[in-house]
Amino acid sequence: MSYLNKFFTKHYHKVALTIIFLLLVLLPFNAILQVILNYKLNITGLGLAKEALLIFLFFGNFIYNLIKKNWSSFKIIAPTLAFLTWTIASLAFADGQILERLVYGLKYDGFYLVIFIIGVTFPKEIYEARAKILKFAFMSGFFAVLISLIIHFVITPENLTKIGYRDDWSTFYTNQSLAFCQKIENTETCRLQGVFSGPNQAGSNILLYFVLLLTINFKNNKLKLIFGGILLFALILTFSRSAWLALIAILILSLFKNSQINKKIILSSVAAAVAGIGFLIWMFPETVVRMGSNSDRVTLWIDSFKYWLNQPLTGFGLAESGPASRQLNQELITENWFLQILINFGLIGLILYLYNYFKIVQRLFKKRQTLFWAILFVALIIPLNLLHYFEDSGFSYTLFLLSGIILNSNSDTTD
Repeated sequence: MSYLNKFFTKHYHKVALTIIFLLLVLLPFNAILQVILNYKLNITGLGLAKEALLIFLFFGNFIYNLIKKNWSSFKIIAPTLAFLTWTIASLAFADGQILERLVYGLKYDGFYLVIFIIGVTFPKEIYEARAKILKFAFMSGFFAVLISLIIHFVITPENLTKIGYRDDWSTFYTNQSLAFCQKIENTETCRLQGVFSGPNQAGSNILLYFVLLLTINFKNNKLKLIFGGILLFALILTFSRSAWLALIAILILSLFKNSQINKKIILSSVAAAVAGIGFLIWMFPETVVRMGSNSDRVTLWIDSFKYWLNQPLTGFGLAESGPASRQLNQELITENWFLQILINFGLIGLILYLYNYFKIVQRLFKKRQTLFWAILFVALIIPLNLLHYFEDSGFSYTLFLLSGIILNSNSDTTD
């Protein structure tokens, strides 16, 4: 027992930090690694390595806080625990396939919140290393974006079929490899996808890296401007309108940040984004005004809302709708994360979810150095109403792991 105490009090934080850096290298490349492993090399199971590492951290943190007799994290994670408890309790209202619902439902609708709990409960040494962690996360993500641009312009997307991608350009199919590209509606233009699982997923990750760029400090501000320009260029090439709208929200809200350096970056970004998107609308309106996808999305919203009205208070249970429902042979896609919560967990679940989301944002706004991070969460409300943004593990795991570290309960400061 004394050896166990010594390990967790003196050495566990070093192991945890190593795993965090490893995860931050793997997560941006999660989609392309999954394709190579599962569909090129036919190796199954290895793709769950990141989840195994995260589960190790979950129990490691629990033992660490148990030894330290530190329960201060409870006030931070209580809203998250309340929602996760309700997600499991919702199985009482589900119609069959309970085990499958539990496994796939938690994978898509709950595990990223477990990761938030992991971040919050790390040893204080992890919080103290947050600046290094955030910078490492940015550099890893930026490198993934650079490789994505190389794939898009140099290697060309169709050559991804040589490493296991599906030889067509259609959208996602359950239990099949990713398509090598997704074309813009009624055109032959491939949207930027790169190492990510799709153009919208690329958009969400680029938004995350852009906010990381605003959050961290660089000695060379010109280099920061170059990084920002490359990220914005890549974001425009995703043709992800939801990501564009979120970017605009981030830029507008960020102007309230009292930093002359960041204001220069933000104003330059506003000009570049408006010019780039404006040029596309003027020269290639069909790439932006996609009436087919617009009408399909509205139809899905209406149908999903009517579906929810059949069991409005408690919902239909975990995995009834959203990405997890694809695994149950009863696909119900809402194209709206909040409608998905409503259908699965009812009005009770939505209230618990929104309260948890609000508390995370509120705590981030209280941290003077994490205003941009809070702004990101506010801006994400836009794409969350248009897509299932948190289904992408590369994005959601990174976002909530870093958010938990920023709000770490073992820190002695609220800076």
